Amino acid sequence: MQRKKVIAIWLTMLFFVVAAPAHSGILDGKTFAGKNGQIGKNDSEDDEIRFANGKFLSVGCAEYGFGDADYTSKVDGDRIFFTADIYSDKYGRITYTGSVSGNDLEATFVWFDKGKYERPEQVKWWKGSIKK
Repeated sequence: MQRKKVIAIWLTMLFFVVAAPAHSGILDGKTFAGKNGQIGKNDSEDDEIRFANGKFLSVGCAEYGFGDADYTSKVDGDRIFFTADIYSDKYGRITYTGSVSGNDLEATFVWFDKGKYERPEQVKWWKGSIKK
C-alpha cells in the first residue's frame, strides 16, 4: 500500500513537471531598446521592453499606467515568438505579438481603448535590439 502511494505521488509530480510550459520565461533577463510607430508611418517613439520573472513590460506604455504582465513564448528554429497582454485601468488593453532573433526584437502591438474592444485605436510596430 505504501509503495502505491509513493508511485502515485511520483507520477503526480511528474505530470506537473511535464505539463509546465516548456519555454516559460525563456526571455527573462533580456531588455531591448528600440523605437515604435504607427503601421505604415515612419514616425517613431523611443521605448524599452523588459522581460523579467515571467513578465513583460513596455517602459513607454508604463508611463500611461500599463503594468507588466505574464508573457508566453515559443521557440521555432532560431526565433523566439512571444505574446503579452498589458492592461491599464484608464486606457484599456494592449496586445503585443513579436519575435526575437539573435539580439533583435520585432513586434506589432494593438491598443484597444477601455470599453471599446470591437475596434483597435492604434496598430503599431516595434523594432529594437538588446540593450547593452
